[in-house]
Amino acid sequence: VEPTDDGLWFVTGAGVERFHRARRQVALFYENLLPRFNIDDLYHLGAAGTFPVGDWGTIGGFINFVSFGESTIEADNSVAAQTFNSTEVVAGLAYGTRLTQRQSLGVTFQFLYSDLSSGIAGQKDATTASYAVTVGWLMRDLFLPRMNLGVALANMGPDVFYVDKSQSDPIPLTWRFGISWVPLQLTDHRITLSSDYSRESVHIGDQEPSPFYVAAWKSWIDPESARPGSGLGTKLAKAFQEGLVGFGVEYLYANTLALRFGYLHDYPFAGNDLGRREIDMGVGLMISDLWQLDIAMIKELNANDARDGQMRVSMIFKF
Repeated sequence: VEPTDDGLWFVTGAGVERFHRARRQVALFYENLLPRFNIDDLYHLGAAGTFPVGDWGTIGGFINFVSFGESTIEADNSVAAQTFNSTEVVAGLAYGTRLTQRQSLGVTFQFLYSDLSSGIAGQKDATTASYAVTVGWLMRDLFLPRMNLGVALANMGPDVFYVDKSQSDPIPLTWRFGISWVPLQLTDHRITLSSDYSRESVHIGDQEPSPFYVAAWKSWIDPESARPGSGLGTKLAKAFQEGLVGFGVEYLYANTLALRFGYLHDYPFAGNDLGRREIDMGVGLMISDLWQLDIAMIKELNANDARDGQMRVSMIFKF
């Protein structure tokens, strides 16, 4: 038995086994949004933490803040020019635990507050507050060792409205699927391949948006982009194309330096025959066992796309 900082190594007749003890982690995140618009106060800030609680699993929490920038209402004969800021805050608590040696389940409860405009003379405040639940499932060693599959159903919650309750809409429920595989894992070298898919599931029935528990399945068999009378296979194909597909690879050297490359594809849609295609490049530096720095940049492959040059910076602290 050999103890280390975060686990125990056991030499047995069947080989070497490692029992890993998870550390507490706190992460900070920043990204500028839509840099082609040159709006300095359009950005996204985030903070999150995870705290293992022994055999009970792991609890976590997060808060996201988005600034949509300052807007101006021009003056008219009766009211002077007015400026206002639009912001959004989402905060949540999460819990995850193992179901079996290979399967885990997680649940997140999140609260949101969105302020499109408030405090404007002569106008109602355009604000809303609501809540939602996200459920996720993880399967380890799916078909091969070190191959993991994850599925999440995000943003299950009630309808929201800003000014007029009769114009309320559901929070877009989102399906997310992800798979990763580590084909190479040596002492100083590790390669990870990953792919993910996400799709917002919105369905309009009888001229009104369907609740999330209906849209979760009905948007797949009756997607908005499918023509009336299409067969089930065509509808499912159209439904799939309403989502985002991503691919990524990470090379990690000596658990110190990580090089990352990714590709995102958004299928063509109305008004955009090319869809959206972007390359993501990133680097991670594990400065010590306690501190990790990650930087990433988006490069759009289509001309004049708004996310070209978008930067993301995050730090993880372990203790």
